Parts: sequence; C-alpha cells; structure tokens
Amino acid sequence: MLIRLSTAGFTLLELLICISILAILAVLAVPSFRASLERNEIMTVAEALSADLRWSRGEALKRNVDIKVKFTPGAAGVWEYVITAQAATPVTLKTVKSSQSADFKTVALAENFGSDDIVFNHSRGTTETQAGAATLTSSHGTYKLNVVVGNLERVRICSALGDIGGYD
Repeated sequence: MLIRLSTAGFTLLELLICISILAILAVLAVPSFRASLERNEIMTVAEALSADLRWSRGEALKRNVDIKVKFTPGAAGVWEYVITAQAATPVTLKTVKSSQSADFKTVALAENFGSDDIVFNHSRGTTETQAGAATLTSSHGTYKLNVVVGNLERVRICSALGDIGGYD
C-alpha cells in the first residue's frame, strides 16, 4: 500500500515570483508616494504661513498696536519670519524658522512685498506696505504656492502652477 504524505508550503519558484511582483509594484508606487508627500509638505507650510498672517492682522486689531511680520527669505531649510508687536518697546510675539519642522525644511521661501516685512495697522487691520506674496517652492521645484496679502488684507493661497487642487 502506497501512502502519500501531503506537503504544505510554497516552492522556491513560487516564492521568487511573488517577491518579483511585489518589487515591481513597489517601484511603481514610490514616485507617486514621493510626489504626494512633497505636495502635502508645501500645503502644510502655506497653510501655516497663511494662518500666521491672519493671526497677525487680528492681533493688531486686538492689541491696538501695529504688528510687523519680517521675512528672512532663503532656500529650503534656511528661512524664517518673525512677528513683532511695534509698541514703544517692540515685543517678539512669534518666530518661525524653517529648521523647526521637518515639513518646513523641504520648502524654500521667497517674497515680493517691496521690503522684507508686512506691517498690519492697528486701527483698520490694513497693511502699510504694498500688496505682495510669499512664494513657497517645494524641494524639487515640482510645486509652488503663493500666500498673497491683498490691498484689502485678505490673505489667500494660490497655486502658482495650477497643479495643486483646492487652490485657485
């Protein structure tokens, strides 16, 4: 009488085929994942800057003192902005450095406000400087967002290249 023993498991060939398929899928998924991370990083920085500019305008009205946002633009990882209350003795309210956050290190900042700062007037909340924008560029230059401060002090985010959904 012949007795068959059942063997469970995979052959070496089956295992190699599965690993090959997984490797091909990983190679296809990595570039889109990297692009998604880059897009999320620049959106995070733009939203944070926009929120800080809106907050600065509100603080000018609340504190009844001019608020200045001074930019020190630069490449990815080396820029900052400082928010200062322009009282008799200026008080620094907030300092944001690109080195403080992993997301901020991968985004470069440039601005065109005429000078390197925006001053929000305490009586109307309007700016004393011309309208302008801070341009944020992702590390590979794939994405660009502008944080625009208009003449009526509306702070908005615009997609410079039109490639990030949700921003005009």
